[in-house]
Amino acid sequence: MLCRTTSPQTRLEKWLLYLNNAAGEEMEEIAMSEPMIRKALTCEQIFTKNAQERRRYELREKAIMEEQTLIHGAKAEGKIEGAREMLHTIMEMKFGDQAVALFPLVAHLNNLDALERLTRQFFSVNTAEEANELLQKSV
Repeated sequence: MLCRTTSPQTRLEKWLLYLNNAAGEEMEEIAMSEPMIRKALTCEQIFTKNAQERRRYELREKAIMEEQTLIHGAKAEGKIEGAREMLHTIMEMKFGDQAVALFPLVAHLNNLDALERLTRQFFSVNTAEEANELLQKSV
């Protein structure tokens, strides 16, 4: 709760009072002095009195959360795909045509930490056979 001895002076103080659920004359005074707070208060009153508006709001919030989840999943998937491509590139550079036979093993790896660890380990691998063993342990 806000402690004060004087009325709010700045826009920030007024918004903080609004967000802190100020009521009565104090809220009316704030709403009259700040058009955006008045608008927010009006929207809030409509929202709390209208079940259909509340439902629309809830559906919008749900859609936003679902979109954020999808974006997060897509980013994670992109990072995994990037790590696989990096591993493919390292294998091609080290083992040439022999690397292609190892690609299916990499395709089964879905853990970003495991892929990053493998990428670091591949710098010390000298043959395609060693690489195959390393990948077999990881799958």
